[in-house]
Amino acid sequence: MEIPEYEIQQEQIEEFIPPPRGKSQIEDFDPLVHLELEPERDPDEEEDDSEEGDIIMEDNLIIEPLYRKIIPNIEKYWLRMEPEENDYIEVVVRTFAQGLD
Repeated sequence: MEIPEYEIQQEQIEEFIPPPRGKSQIEDFDPLVHLELEPERDPDEEEDDSEEGDIIMEDNLIIEPLYRKIIPNIEKYWLRMEPEENDYIEVVVRTFAQGLD
């Protein structure tokens, strides 16, 4: 069963900066948010020794907020009662009917 979009919420989290630069704990690391894939490169393209993103200017640094997806009522989609409620009620009614006969 697919989870509908209206059930998925965004929760803002802090950037992961471990000590000594930051105060993040191991529990704060979320691999779905804090890891980024490097863009694919064309194998025919020549490798350039100088990376464009090596220099970061502190004055112009823009930190984008990080969000992780959470689903508050995920148990509705992952857990099911066996037998289902309607089937269970049907068995109880049938059992009572057989008992009365």
